[in-house]
Amino acid sequence: MMFVHGMRHPVEVGRPSGLHSHKTLEIVYHPVGGGVVHHPGNREIHFEADSITIHAPGEPHDQVMKDSGDDMCVQLTTPQNCPTLPSSGLFIPRLNDSVVAAEIQSLSRGCTQISPVEQAILNLRGTAVLMNLLQIFVSQERTTDVESAQSHVSKAERFMRDRFASIRTLGEVCDHVGVSHDHLRHIFKRTRGKTLIRYLNEVRIERAKAMLVHSRLPMKEISTICGFRDEYYFSSVFRMITQTPPGQYRIKNR
Repeated sequence: MMFVHGMRHPVEVGRPSGLHSHKTLEIVYHPVGGGVVHHPGNREIHFEADSITIHAPGEPHDQVMKDSGDDMCVQLTTPQNCPTLPSSGLFIPRLNDSVVAAEIQSLSRGCTQISPVEQAILNLRGTAVLMNLLQIFVSQERTTDVESAQSHVSKAERFMRDRFASIRTLGEVCDHVGVSHDHLRHIFKRTRGKTLIRYLNEVRIERAKAMLVHSRLPMKEISTICGFRDEYYFSSVFRMITQTPPGQYRIKNR
C-alpha cells in the first residue's frame, strides 16, 4: 500500500461535506465531535468522538456534523482485487488503541517533498495502521456476534421456561426470538451444548417431577399439563432424561 496524503481539519455543525468519493482508500479518525456519514442506498453511520470510518476507493459518502470537532484523514492507494481490504465502508465505534490513534494523528499532518526512503517508511506506517484497524474491526464484529447469540439463546430459554406447557412446535420459539430455526438451533447447541428440544423437555420434566412427588394426579393429566402430547411420549422422555420410569420415580421420592 502507498501513503498518498494526510490532513487534519476542523468540521462545524450543520455544514455537510457534500457527496464525494476518492480514488484512494480513506481512513477518517474523529477524535472529537459527532455526526452522521451517509452512503448511497440510505445507509447511515452515526459516529461519536474517538470513532473511525474507513471509506473504500470510489465509495461515495458525505458527512454532517451534530457536534463540532476535528477530522484526521489518511489516504492510501491499495492493490487491486486485494481480498483483505474492505469493498465498502467500515465503522469502528470507539478506537481504544492509543498507539494507533497517535499514528493516525501523526500521518494526518501530511508532508511534502519527501525522499523515496521517507515515502517507503510512510507506506509501511500507513499499511500498519490499516491492518491494525481491520483487526480491531474483525474483533469487534466477533464480539458483537457472540453477544447477539447469547441474547437470542437467553430469550429462547426464558420463553421455553414460561410457555413450556403450551409450546407445540419449536417454530414458536424461533418466531418469538426473531431468528430462523436453523440459526437458533445452531447457536443454542454451540452455546448450551444441548439441542432446543432437549432443553424444552428438561424444563417439562422438572415440572413433572415436582407434580409426581407433590400431587396425586394421574400420569395422563401430568403429561398434558407439562406439554407432552400423550402419556406414552411423556414416559419415554422422562425415562430418557432421568434414567427412571415416572411411576418408579413417584414411589421412590414420595
